[in-house]
Amino acid sequence: MPEYPEFAWQEAFVNAIAHRDYRITSQEVEIWLFDDRMEIKSPGLLVEPITLVSLLTRTSVHASRNPLFVRVLADYGLMREEGEGIPRMFEEMESYYLKLPDLDIADNIFRVTLWNTPRFPVLRRLLSTQKTMSNTEYRKIFGMSRYQSFP
Repeated sequence: MPEYPEFAWQEAFVNAIAHRDYRITSQEVEIWLFDDRMEIKSPGLLVEPITLVSLLTRTSVHASRNPLFVRVLADYGLMREEGEGIPRMFEEMESYYLKLPDLDIADNIFRVTLWNTPRFPVLRRLLSTQKTMSNTEYRKIFGMSRYQSFP
């Protein structure tokens, strides 16, 4: 069972590559893995008219610092040019019962933090309001196939 929704980490990574500021040659896109989170860091600020507020409020906004590069990634099906990625990333994290991503800018670096939570606290919270949970419900909550979940 993946710790993060596949779409969420892929979107964060592809965006970091596609929208980074390539004029900043002293820094690279970085992915940091911790026990409780994944951080994707991309050199550069957000491209106008995109703001942290628009991203955090899941407003669909599209702009590109590197339009030719984005076009190639879109042609290969790795991204879409519609401004829907960040809102969908938030939805995917919610559907996995994970904390919403943190987005921030510091020292000319845009950072996306994807949080993971162990399933036991989630299960404990869910079972505090209901006494039982079927295998089907468990699989639906955690996005698992019948072969990945307990019998």
